[in-house]
Amino acid sequence: MSHFPTQLFVTVGVFFTGILCQGSLIQDYLETHCIDCHDSASAKGDLNLEILSTEFEREDIAAKWQRVMEQIAFGEMPPKKKPRPDATQSSEVIAWIESALSKACLLYTSDAADDLLCV
Repeated sequence: MSHFPTQLFVTVGVFFTGILCQGSLIQDYLETHCIDCHDSASAKGDLNLEILSTEFEREDIAAKWQRVMEQIAFGEMPPKKKPRPDATQSSEVIAWIESALSKACLLYTSDAADDLLCV
């Protein structure tokens, strides 16, 4: 049984609309491997996933998601002392973020696109 508070679930459900469209994989991954350290109470690394929007067209939001993607891709998150996610799950989360970033890159100015690894 999850210890995920109902209010947090509602918040994540509202802000992670794009994730819910992707299916529960992304939401489950974040709940299992990220939220404990990146919620409103702790927000380690100055990252609160409870309120992080999926409005990738906003450059500030896209930059945060890029940071999430990089941390997962480089194996920095979750921390080594925490249970490690399945490599396939991590790959799917990375692919989802990468896809959203790629679509959003079409909207950015050249300076922002350079900052966000847009090609």
